[in-house]
Amino acid sequence: MDDPAKKAISPGLIAVAIGFVVFCFFSPTIGYDFLHSDDDVNVFENEHIRSLNWESLRWMFTDFQQAIRFKPLSWLGWAVIYQFSGLNPLGYHLANVILHALNGALLFLVLLTMSNGERSRGMLVAGLIALLWSLHPLRVEPVAWVTGFPYHLTTVFLLLSVMAYQRVNAEASAFRQQMFWLSVGLYVLAIATYPIALGFVCVLLALDAIRLQGKAMEVSAETKRLVVEKIPYVVVAVGVAGLTVMSRYQVDSAWGSASTAAEYDYVRHAMQACYVWTYYLWKPLFVFHQTAIPMDLIENETLSPPFLLSLVVVLAVSGLALKSVRTRIGVIAFWTAHAGLLVPLLGLTEDYHFPSDRYATLPSLVMAAAVFLLMFKAVDSKRVKVLGAIALAVFAGQSIRYLPVWEDDVTYFGYLSLRLEQNIMRPAIRERLGDAHVRREDPSDAIAAYAGAIEGASPYSSSETYYKLAVLLESVGRYQDAEAVLIEGMPRLPRHPGAMFVMAKILVAQGKSDFAKQMLQVVLMLEPDFPEALELQRKLSQK
Repeated sequence: MDDPAKKAISPGLIAVAIGFVVFCFFSPTIGYDFLHSDDDVNVFENEHIRSLNWESLRWMFTDFQQAIRFKPLSWLGWAVIYQFSGLNPLGYHLANVILHALNGALLFLVLLTMSNGERSRGMLVAGLIALLWSLHPLRVEPVAWVTGFPYHLTTVFLLLSVMAYQRVNAEASAFRQQMFWLSVGLYVLAIATYPIALGFVCVLLALDAIRLQGKAMEVSAETKRLVVEKIPYVVVAVGVAGLTVMSRYQVDSAWGSASTAAEYDYVRHAMQACYVWTYYLWKPLFVFHQTAIPMDLIENETLSPPFLLSLVVVLAVSGLALKSVRTRIGVIAFWTAHAGLLVPLLGLTEDYHFPSDRYATLPSLVMAAAVFLLMFKAVDSKRVKVLGAIALAVFAGQSIRYLPVWEDDVTYFGYLSLRLEQNIMRPAIRERLGDAHVRREDPSDAIAAYAGAIEGASPYSSSETYYKLAVLLESVGRYQDAEAVLIEGMPRLPRHPGAMFVMAKILVAQGKSDFAKQMLQVVLMLEPDFPEALELQRKLSQK
């Protein structure tokens, strides 16, 4: 029996305590800066979120160009934050932390409803699992990054939808119950925030399967009714999925175009899907070498050992789930929910896909529920409690070490440049690190970053990197080095007015005014209204 003293503990009070702990844990991120990595596109360079007038609202609910995703409530959320915070990153980071703390509290309450009335045991395990999920290092990216906001808001709506669904009377028609339609409405809000929730119906089916366990006599008729009751969720998901796919293939976006049917590599994408399904099974348990740009899917060939092993794991788990459907329904329930939630995150429309930490937000809720059910049965085991406490300490420690990476552009791109050494992305990351140092007015470190980006004349180095490096070298009086960089980069900078202007300035500094005048003539032919070039030409003509 439950201890009467423990019964007096209010679940609401524990939920508030969990939210408070999570808020305090991630509170250092409130002082972090914006990052020039999607934060610019979504927030601080996005003029559409700077007002709540009719034109802005129309854009939020109809645009697919900005992010090739249907996410009107994300835009609306950022617009509301802008009304209070402007372009001060504090307000946006504060919103992330508050929403994540709320999700930790909601997860505790959702898990508690799965304790079959054994509240005291349930609160202990639910509290531990809610903290494990909330403080896990895979939560750092979406919390510390302003662009992670849609993941938190979507999760709030989904957890509330689950809570409403859990209060639906399973013995009566759901279509006549307010809680059912509240759940559907909350799901609409979730999917209008970000379409990562497309596979949510699989979670509801998993909850039904667990609830039906042990009702073999009634399972056929009741199963049919429960499936029919998922139609509203499916209609919403199919509608948003259709809009998302249509936008991906028809909208001309800076994100690049998707492969046509003729170009589509079906085998590659199937193997990629298997890898992603498997990746988010083991990644929450073994977190190492975290990076915002994991290159696993790009660096592995279609038939490489990691992809083949993932295929074997998917087939094995699917076979086990089907084989044990009558004896251990929890296995197929977990696998269905896990695989279904990941469908929008498999990168099926992308040639280059990254299995990022933020994509684990929803699937890890399913894993949290599975771990809760396993621990709940063994909660009286002292060993289980100790292992849970150790896991919490280890994961929290990893998160604390990873948090400072997201503080600003210098820490973020500096960390990435180290993680992505010998990688095709490294030149672009080093260039962004150089840009960050320029914004900090730190030319020496910027020069080092740009030089690292073009080291070895990498074919992946941007032509603009040569130009930026030459500008800095010229500004600090390193004329010969600047000239050498421009000469090396000229094949990548044909007819580049800026690069030619820098060369003209170098020629002036070297006393070669006649050559400088000729170079300026070419510059002004390419760009007649180049103000700095016109001014330098005027000064040279007066000598």
